[in-house]
Formats: sequence, structure tokens, C-alpha cells
Amino acid sequence: MHKQIFSCLFLSLSLSACAQTEKPKTEIAKPVKTMDSTYQIANYQLNPTQKMVSLLQHYSMGKVGTAMGYFPDKQINYDSTTLVVLGNEVLFKEYFPKEVDFASLRYIGESNYVKDLYSDGHYVYKYQRNYPPTNERSTSKIDISAYKRINDFVYEDKTGALYFLKSETETNQMKLEKIDASLKVDKHTLKHLQGQYFADKNGLYAFGVRYFGHKYSNKFSQQPLNILVESSNGKNMQPIVTRNYIVYGT
Repeated sequence: MHKQIFSCLFLSLSLSACAQTEKPKTEIAKPVKTMDSTYQIANYQLNPTQKMVSLLQHYSMGKVGTAMGYFPDKQINYDSTTLVVLGNEVLFKEYFPKEVDFASLRYIGESNYVKDLYSDGHYVYKYQRNYPPTNERSTSKIDISAYKRINDFVYEDKTGALYFLKSETETNQMKLEKIDASLKVDKHTLKHLQGQYFADKNGLYAFGVRYFGHKYSNKFSQQPLNILVESSNGKNMQPIVTRNYIVYGT
């Protein structure tokens, strides 16, 4: 019995001694894992690890209808870009021409529901958001520096003639189109409502239209016209403007 206990103790001490004399293994440093986080701001996804900005875009994949997905925006330089926040609109500096004055740049409205309009006092810029990934972004501009600003959509030249800002749907271009002087619009109360519709104290106007709508639906002109849609008849009218329609009158 004593021999068995002695043998067990000897074996235990021997194993302990062997363990202490064994050379330690070299520890291999494990690489530190970097969190690959993605942050979402408005219609963008920002990935600091990959230094990538992805934009929410429409795409069809050759099928009927469209879907939405995030696609890397290779135009944006992650290390040198500037995030531009104008009201509810979030953009990047690469979306604008180099001569834009960001200190005075502001959002003034939209065109055809998918194109945003901005102005810095010298130019009006039009930018198409959520463009398809197969198309290049198209940002157009128009020089307004030679005109007196009545409002963001109406300008006056040196002769006193009035012009309205017209946005071309097919070409993505803009131009200042002269307002028919025979309408005798009041520039002090003239304001833009929506699209090509304007109003002043005298009535509701449609500038640069061919198809007139409602009671003018049977009339069509090959050349754009400026028309008085409805007179205020001396009343103080307050038009109701929604995204899809305008209510004018009593």
C-alpha cells in the first residue's frame, strides 16, 4: 500500500517537473478584428472601413417595373468629399459643378418629381436623384446672374421684361422663358405654385403650356403659351397646393 502511494506521488512529481522544463510555445498574435459597420444617412449608406458611399437607386434588371437597391457611388471620394445638407436634402459636393458657391447654395424646389432644383444666386442647378446605375448622373445649370431675381422661379431683365424658369423634361436642361406682357402679371405678388402654375393678386396662370387641362382640355397648341387660367375677380385668393393638384377659387 505504501509502495503504491509512493509510486503515485513519484509519477505526479515527475509529470510536474516535465511540465516545468518544457519550452514554452511561441504565441501568435491574433489580428484585431475591425468592425465593418454601415451607417445610413437619408438615401445613402456610408461604410468607413471600405471607404464607400452607396446610393439608393432605381433599377429594373431588364424586367417590367422597377425596384430599389444600394449601389456604390464611384463618383464620391470618401476621403475628400463634403456632405451637403440643405433643409431635408442630403447631397455630396461631387454632385455639383466646381464653381458652385456652397455658402449661399439652397434648395428651391423640385422638377418633375425626381429632379431637385438648387440656387446659389449665380446659377440654378438641377440634379436628378436616385438615377439608374446604368446612367450617368446629369446635373445641369443655368446662369441667372444677369437678371434681377423676383423669386426663385421668376426673373426680370434690364428692360423690365419678366421671365419664368422652365425645366425641360426630355433634355434635362433649363431656360428662362419670357412671360407674355399682355397678361400684365403683378411681379410684386407673383409666386410659383407648382410645375408651370403661378399666381398673383389677379389670378392663376399657366406658363409655357400646350395642354391646358380641365375646361381647356379640348385646346392644344403647338407652341407653348402663357395663359390666365382663372381670374381672381378682385378677391383675395389663397391657392391650395398639394403634390398632385392645385385648388384655386371658391
